[in-house]
Order: sequence, then structure tokens, then C-alpha cells
Amino acid sequence: MSFGLNKALVIFLCIFLAQTASASIPDGLNWLATHNNPDGSYGTGNDIATAVQTTAETLRAFSIAKVETAEVTSGYVFLSSESFYSTEYLSRKIIALVESGDDASSLLSELEGLQQLDGSFSELPGFNATVLDTAFAVEAFSVAGRTSSYQARLAVDYLYNRQNVDGGWGQSTLGPNGESSVYVTSLVISAIAPYRALYNLESTISNAQGYLLDKTESDALWGETFVSAQALIALVSSLDELSPVADSLSRLSESQLSDGSWDGDVYTTALVLRALQLAASPPNAPALANIIGTVVDADTQLPLEGISLTLNGTESQSRFTDADGGFSFINLAAGAYSLEISHTDYATVTTSTSLSAGQLLDFGTILMVKQAQATTGTIRGTVTDSSTGSVLSGVTVTASGVSGSVLTDSNGDFQIANVQPGSVNVQATKPGYSTETGSVNIVAGSIYIFSPALTPVAAPVTELRGTVTDGATGQPLVNVSVSVTGATTATTTTDDYGYYQISGLNPGNIAIEVSINGYDSAVASNTVHENNILEFSPALYPTGTTPPGVNTAGVNGIVVDATTDQPLGNVSVTATFGTQSQAITTNSDGQFEFTGIVETQGVLQFSLIDYQNSTIGLSLTPMATLDIG
Repeated sequence: MSFGLNKALVIFLCIFLAQTASASIPDGLNWLATHNNPDGSYGTGNDIATAVQTTAETLRAFSIAKVETAEVTSGYVFLSSESFYSTEYLSRKIIALVESGDDASSLLSELEGLQQLDGSFSELPGFNATVLDTAFAVEAFSVAGRTSSYQARLAVDYLYNRQNVDGGWGQSTLGPNGESSVYVTSLVISAIAPYRALYNLESTISNAQGYLLDKTESDALWGETFVSAQALIALVSSLDELSPVADSLSRLSESQLSDGSWDGDVYTTALVLRALQLAASPPNAPALANIIGTVVDADTQLPLEGISLTLNGTESQSRFTDADGGFSFINLAAGAYSLEISHTDYATVTTSTSLSAGQLLDFGTILMVKQAQATTGTIRGTVTDSSTGSVLSGVTVTASGVSGSVLTDSNGDFQIANVQPGSVNVQATKPGYSTETGSVNIVAGSIYIFSPALTPVAAPVTELRGTVTDGATGQPLVNVSVSVTGATTATTTTDDYGYYQISGLNPGNIAIEVSINGYDSAVASNTVHENNILEFSPALYPTGTTPPGVNTAGVNGIVVDATTDQPLGNVSVTATFGTQSQAITTNSDGQFEFTGIVETQGVLQFSLIDYQNSTIGLSLTPMATLDIG
């Protein structure tokens, strides 16, 4: 690949002249490019930082500028070949790989293995924890899209609890190194800024910004050039507007040398260029939200131009889709909104959502169906993680007035058909996440889009716990064996109070067995999600005396005609949960009930001659009976 920096000069000058007239970004980038070494690293040999640190920062400056050359590629190869795995080096490698579009999953696993029990990181295994190393790890998690992971939450919590009263952070929490440092505080702000909404860090970051602004010297900078650049990277990335640092940016720009560098140092120059480039393209109205999407014909998949969109809520706007079917609502205040998408030839699509500050809500492709005679409506959508934007499978979606619930598929999609007209409440739930709700007035033939973003909810641990009792006497049973297999393999015994606890469960499916000599065993299965607590408290009976259905789950309900709302008898209902399958028919009142279910994830299938077959997914709770109405 040929080096394309010369072509970029005109582009850079157009972007940066207005805000950083004293600095030439292209000259600085050209100066960096001339210091690519034969081994792929960047540096002069006399830089203030190591080859790994200098190369990593140079690649970040090039990444923002979208410089792609063979020399830049050689820099990534150099970082990949580095075998000294300190927390900082490993984090820098992860950031560089992710920003280059490469897979860093194996390195992320290595980084997670370096984390200590309190969430902190040290330079190397066996060393004392430091705020600086923890900050590098936290930034690596966010760049890699792991903001909602358990490891990231622990690390952010560690940093949160180590903030000094002046708003800053020091290198360590003890002795003179615990005193607040501009450099360390800058690194922490940059690291935790992406987590501010997820973990309510607004006041934490605001106090830290105040500390940095208070530490500016008479020249509006922070002493050494590289420290000033690091402070500005933090402030530019976290402030709502840049007027508090306008003088600092100007002074830093003016200190560029005639050769295009800052201090003749590659590491320093790369940091300054990153700060100035971020300042030239700050986050677009970080306190405001944006909505985008595309509307297409459901049958032809072609974009629809001229479709009417009406947004109501905290603000009200209306517009039409463009020639590509695209639309956008930009710079919206946070709050609740409803969106109606309509055209005389198509069924109206409506949705409601709640926007948070700085959120970009992408509805993706919205399908519009040609008008037809219909007596019911449809609810459909896609459920995502609010912190990462990733789709969420296994989310339980329910609608009032509709029997049962559905689960989102591997793409996060779901659909509830044949919804009776009228006011309907919709709810999406998943263990480890907030519950989101919506409401709509269903009109026959209409489609309602419910695409909530669920927020991860912090839980103290991921664990299984409960109390085992004697079913006949109600007294706790001591030394009962509790074993878990599947995604996690573990065994424990109950204490003097019949209580047990197994922590550190891995996400995934598990089987639970509770046993002791002289009693029937109790078994169950469940799905473990990150950061949630599972309860299983069986009552054991002497061997051969356990009543039917005890210590298992169940489900019941009533099947009705969707048009007349009258109960339907003789409906064939099949329940399939794991390897268990049961089949019954509804009674004359449309009622059915299944008991003795061990698995918690399964489906119910309904069939009756002259009626459309129906299937719903269910998530049961061990030892509980779900009434789906």
C-alpha cells in the first residue's frame, strides 16, 4: 500500500486551520512518518518513552487521521510481536489492534487473567496494584467493547473508590505516590469517560475535570508538553464544550517546532497530535442524542422515499425519508419519545423509546407492509445492550392481553403477532439487565416497533445459593451435597443452617443436583447470566416419599379464540424443555397445566384443527409455576 499522507494534506488543512491555526497537523503527521524504523517501531532512539509506548501512541494519532500505509502496518506488526506482557503494554496492544480492526479476544483473555480480586491491576503479577495500570486496563476494555463486562465493572469500581478528595488520582493509594497527579488523573478520566452513563460517574468525572483545570500554570498548560497533551486528551474527550481549554489548546499548538514536531520527541508529538485532532472534531453535542434509520418495502426490500416520520416527546419534529429511504433526527434532548412512520399505501409503524444524553439510536432497517384487511396488530423489534449496542438474545418480551411470552433470537429480534386492538403494555426482561417497558394503542393492521436498549445492572456476584430443608419437618439439612455441572463445575455442602452458596459461576447452562443419603435427590437446570444470583432451595423427602411435582417448575394457562376471546377445549399443547417433553389437551374451559419440569428454557406448542398453530418460548424459574394467563 502506498503512503497517502501527501494527498491528505489538503484535507487536514481544511479541517484544522480554523481551530488550531498555529499548528500544522499534516506537518506533525509527516514528521512522525519519517521516524518509522526498520523493525516497524516508531521513535528517534532518544524519546522519553519506550519503543512500545511511542509506537502505540503514534498509531493512535495515525488512526484518528485515517492514515493507512505499509509503514503503519509494520507498526502494528511490531506491537504484536512484543513479548513483554505488562498490564500497560498488553492494554496498549489491545487498543491498537481493535482500532486497526483486528481481533484482540485472546489478548483480552490474558488481560482479564491479570486482574486482582479487588478489580485492580498491577504492572506485573505479584506486584502492588496501581491506579495507572488499572486505568490502562479499563480503557482497553472500553475500546474493545467490554464496558458492561464484570471485569470492567470491578476495575471501574476500584478507580472510583481511589479518587482523592481534590478530585484527582495518584499512582498508588499509599504513601507519597498517593498524592494526586495530573498525568495519572488524565489517564483515569480518559479511561472511565466511556462508562459515565453506565455507572453514574458524572460527578466523579466533573470533580476530576475541576482538578485538572485548577492545576494549569501561568501559560495555561501543565508543565511538560506530554503531560499537557495527556491532560487535554482527557478534557477534550469528556467536556461538553471546549471553551475552558481554548487557551490551553492554543498554547500547545504554538509550541510546535519548525520541523513539525513537539520537543523533537515522537511520543510527545503523537500525544499532542491526538489532542489537537480530537479538539478539531470533538464529540458532536455529547449531551444530545440522535436517531437514524432506513425505511424499505417489506416485499421488495427497496428503499421508500417520501415516507412521513413524526417524532413527539421531549421535542417534536417531522420529516420525510430521502431517496435512499434514510432518515435522521439530530441533536435531541434526552427524554421519552414516540415515532410514527406512515404512508397512505402502507400499514403505519409506531414505536416509543427513551433517549439518554449522547445516545445514538439506530433503528436499522424498518420494513413497511402494504395495507391489507386485518383485524389485529403486530409488535416486533430488536433488543440491544445499551452500553455496547450489541444485540441481546434470550430476552423475554411480554405484551398485556397476549398469552405467554416470546424470546429474542440470536439477532435480538422478536415478533408478537395477532395482538388485539386497544391499549397494550409491552415489557422486555433479562437477568442482569434493567427491565424496559412501553405502551401503545394497537390499531388493526398496524405494526408497533418496540426496540428497547437494556442497561446492565450491577450485581455483587454471579452465584447460586439457597437453603435445603427436610420436606417432612421443615428443619434445615446439614452436610447436603450441592453440585453444579455444565458451564461451571463446582461442589459444596450446606452449613448448620442448611444454607449453601457457590460463587463465580460462568455464563451458560448449568445442571444442579442436591443430594444426601436417606433422601430423594432434587435436580434442576438453569441459565446463568453475568452478574446475577440464582436461588434454589429444595425440600428433600426421605427416599421414595417425595410428592409429585415437588422441587420442580411448572406452567399453566388458558387457551382462547383470538377473535371471540372464548376458551378453547381439546387444544393439543406440547411442552418441550430440554430432553423433557409432555403433551396434554386443554379442558372445556381452555385450561392446561404442566408440572415436574426440570429444565427452565423451553417452548409450548399449540394446535387445533381449523386454527393456526402457535409456538411461544418460555423461561421458567426453578420450583415455581408460571401462570401465563
